Amino acid sequence: MLNNFIRDISHEFRTPLAVIDSSAYILRRTEDAEKRDLLVERLTTQVNRLVRILEEILTMTELDMQTTEALSLSSVAVNELIGDVMIELAPLVDGKRLRITENLDLSLTAIPGDPERLRRAIFNVVQNAVNYTPDGGSISVQTRNIDSAQLIEVKDTGIGIEADDLIHIFERLYRADKARAIEDNGVGLGLSIAKQILVLHRGKIQAESIPGQGSLFRLILPVAGDEYARSA
Repeated sequence: MLNNFIRDISHEFRTPLAVIDSSAYILRRTEDAEKRDLLVERLTTQVNRLVRILEEILTMTELDMQTTEALSLSSVAVNELIGDVMIELAPLVDGKRLRITENLDLSLTAIPGDPERLRRAIFNVVQNAVNYTPDGGSISVQTRNIDSAQLIEVKDTGIGIEADDLIHIFERLYRADKARAIEDNGVGLGLSIAKQILVLHRGKIQAESIPGQGSLFRLILPVAGDEYARSA
């Protein structure tokens, strides 16, 4: 597994590094101001991509070493986390002219959890929906109580996922649409990180999808029982 990870992540670094190298080579030899600006922009984009890759690797490594007891638990309002995520993703949503529908259950009570980790999990799932939904499409985010848990549903009208790919989407570095993922600066760790965060919170994440029609992701967070409450 380690060898496979090193091989795959090496490929993720190789492409932006090649772009940076070629752009720097041309930049040193051109005096055209407009061309220099374009090259600087290209360099900045690729550097930012490398930073995102490193951040995701570090996050995944930290999550691998954590247990439930290592989380920074406090009272978490799920609806508030969703609001923060939607604000952060607003520029990307507006740029693609997506229609966002929020149907948040106001009766949800605060639950014990690590707010920053849970915000990251929700962010990754919603960002995934935004990235894979064509311009002008729609995304809905819904919350509600189910049994002894709180449910977050993220539904999109995106490109969908083939059945053969659906069973692998939470695996590390797996991308169902590799060309589109590269275009959106995806490295294939976002959904893996979300799953690991849910697991650490004794929750789970599920996905359904129909190719060409869209996908539905469910994040299920338990309302603390006695054992979980003691660990909080």
